[in-house]
Amino acid sequence: MKETLKAIMKEEVTALENLLKVLENQHKHLFGKDPLLLEKDVELIKDASVEVAKVEKKRRDLVVGKTKKEMFEMLDDDGRQIYYKLDSTINLCDLQRGTNDALIKQNLMFTNKMLSFINPNREVNVYNGNGKLNR
Repeated sequence: MKETLKAIMKEEVTALENLLKVLENQHKHLFGKDPLLLEKDVELIKDASVEVAKVEKKRRDLVVGKTKKEMFEMLDDDGRQIYYKLDSTINLCDLQRGTNDALIKQNLMFTNKMLSFINPNREVNVYNGNGKLNR
Protein backbone atom coordinates (compact mmCIF):
# COMPACT_ATOMS: atom_id res chain seq x y z
CA MET A 1 0.00 0.00 0.00
CA LYS A 2 2.90 2.36 0.74
CA GLU A 3 4.33 1.99 -2.75
CA THR A 4 0.92 2.46 -4.35
CA LEU A 5 0.33 5.57 -2.28
CA LYS A 6 3.73 6.98 -3.22
CA ALA A 7 3.05 6.31 -6.92
CA ILE A 8 -0.34 8.03 -6.73
CA MET A 9 1.16 10.99 -4.87
CA LYS A 10 3.88 11.32 -7.55
CA GLU A 11 1.15 11.28 -10.19
CA GLU A 12 -0.72 13.97 -8.26
CA VAL A 13 2.41 16.13 -8.02
CA THR A 14 2.82 15.84 -11.80
CA ALA A 15 -0.82 16.82 -12.38
CA LEU A 16 -0.50 19.78 -9.99
CA GLU A 17 2.72 20.95 -11.66
CA ASN A 18 0.88 20.86 -14.99
CA LEU A 19 -1.92 22.96 -13.47
CA LEU A 20 0.65 25.39 -12.06
CA LYS A 21 2.26 25.73 -15.50
CA VAL A 22 -1.13 26.53 -17.05
CA LEU A 23 -1.86 29.10 -14.31
CA GLU A 24 1.53 30.75 -14.92
CA ASN A 25 0.76 30.92 -18.65
CA GLN A 26 -2.56 32.56 -17.82
CA HIS A 27 -0.66 35.12 -15.72
CA LYS A 28 1.57 35.92 -18.72
CA HIS A 29 -1.44 36.21 -21.00
CA LEU A 30 -3.16 38.64 -18.64
CA PHE A 31 -0.50 41.20 -19.56
CA GLY A 32 -0.50 40.28 -23.26
CA LYS A 33 -2.36 41.93 -26.06
CA ASP A 34 -4.39 38.92 -27.22
CA PRO A 35 -7.54 38.25 -25.15
CA LEU A 36 -8.28 35.09 -27.15
CA LEU A 37 -5.41 33.37 -25.37
CA LEU A 38 -7.25 33.89 -22.07
CA GLU A 39 -10.24 31.97 -23.42
CA LYS A 40 -7.96 29.11 -24.38
CA ASP A 41 -6.42 29.20 -20.89
CA VAL A 42 -9.85 28.65 -19.33
CA GLU A 43 -10.20 25.33 -21.16
CA LEU A 44 -6.65 24.30 -20.26
CA ILE A 45 -7.24 25.12 -16.58
CA LYS A 46 -10.47 23.15 -16.63
CA ASP A 47 -8.76 20.09 -18.16
CA ALA A 48 -5.82 20.27 -15.74
CA SER A 49 -8.20 20.63 -12.77
CA VAL A 50 -10.16 17.57 -13.88
CA GLU A 51 -6.92 15.58 -14.07
CA VAL A 52 -5.93 16.69 -10.55
CA ALA A 53 -9.38 15.72 -9.26
CA LYS A 54 -9.14 12.24 -10.80
CA VAL A 55 -5.76 11.55 -9.22
CA GLU A 56 -6.84 12.97 -5.88
CA LYS A 57 -9.89 10.72 -5.92
CA LYS A 58 -7.64 7.69 -6.44
CA ARG A 59 -5.52 8.76 -3.48
CA ARG A 60 -8.55 9.32 -1.25
CA ASP A 61 -10.01 5.95 -2.22
CA LEU A 62 -6.73 4.28 -1.26
CA VAL A 63 -6.52 5.86 2.20
CA VAL A 64 -10.23 5.89 2.97
CA GLY A 65 -10.93 6.26 6.68
CA LYS A 66 -7.45 7.48 7.56
CA THR A 67 -6.58 10.96 8.69
CA LYS A 68 -3.77 12.99 7.17
CA LYS A 69 -1.65 12.30 10.21
CA GLU A 70 -2.16 8.53 9.94
CA MET A 71 -1.36 8.64 6.23
CA PHE A 72 1.78 10.68 6.89
CA GLU A 73 2.96 8.30 9.64
CA MET A 74 2.72 5.24 7.42
CA LEU A 75 5.02 6.79 4.78
CA ASP A 76 8.78 6.32 4.76
CA ASP A 77 11.26 9.18 4.23
CA ASP A 78 10.89 9.10 0.44
CA GLY A 79 7.11 9.18 0.75
CA ARG A 80 7.29 12.08 3.17
CA GLN A 81 9.42 14.06 0.72
CA ILE A 82 6.80 13.43 -1.96
CA TYR A 83 4.11 14.55 0.49
CA TYR A 84 6.00 17.79 1.22
CA LYS A 85 6.41 18.39 -2.52
CA LEU A 86 2.69 17.75 -2.99
CA ASP A 87 1.77 20.17 -0.21
CA SER A 88 4.07 22.94 -1.49
CA THR A 89 2.79 22.54 -5.05
CA ILE A 90 -0.80 22.84 -3.82
CA ASN A 91 0.11 26.05 -2.00
CA LEU A 92 1.84 27.46 -5.11
CA CYS A 93 -1.21 26.66 -7.26
CA ASP A 94 -3.50 28.35 -4.75
CA LEU A 95 -1.27 31.44 -4.61
CA GLN A 96 -1.05 31.69 -8.41
CA ARG A 97 -4.81 31.24 -8.79
CA GLY A 98 -5.47 33.98 -6.23
CA THR A 99 -3.05 36.33 -8.00
CA ASN A 100 -4.67 35.66 -11.36
CA ASP A 101 -8.15 36.19 -9.94
CA ALA A 102 -7.13 39.53 -8.43
CA LEU A 103 -5.61 40.68 -11.73
CA ILE A 104 -8.69 39.65 -13.68
CA LYS A 105 -10.96 41.54 -11.27
CA GLN A 106 -8.71 44.59 -11.48
CA ASN A 107 -8.79 44.51 -15.29
CA LEU A 108 -12.57 44.13 -15.31
CA MET A 109 -13.04 47.07 -12.95
CA PHE A 110 -10.80 49.24 -15.15
CA THR A 111 -12.67 48.18 -18.28
CA ASN A 112 -16.05 48.92 -16.70
CA LYS A 113 -14.89 52.37 -15.55
CA MET A 114 -13.61 53.19 -19.03
CA LEU A 115 -16.87 52.04 -20.59
CA SER A 116 -18.86 54.20 -18.19
CA PHE A 117 -16.71 57.23 -19.10
CA ILE A 118 -17.12 56.57 -22.81
CA ASN A 119 -20.86 55.95 -22.63
CA PRO A 120 -22.26 57.44 -19.42
CA ASN A 121 -25.78 56.81 -18.18
CA ARG A 122 -27.80 59.65 -19.69
CA GLU A 123 -31.11 59.04 -17.94
CA VAL A 124 -32.56 61.89 -15.94
CA ASN A 125 -33.08 60.91 -12.33
CA VAL A 126 -36.60 61.76 -11.19
CA TYR A 127 -37.79 61.49 -7.61
CA ASN A 128 -41.25 60.14 -6.79
CA GLY A 129 -43.56 61.35 -4.02
CA ASN A 130 -41.76 59.28 -1.39
CA GLY A 131 -38.38 60.84 -2.15
CA LYS A 132 -37.00 57.78 -3.93
CA LEU A 133 -35.61 57.55 -7.43
CA ASN A 134 -37.93 56.31 -10.16
CA ARG A 135 -36.34 53.61 -12.27
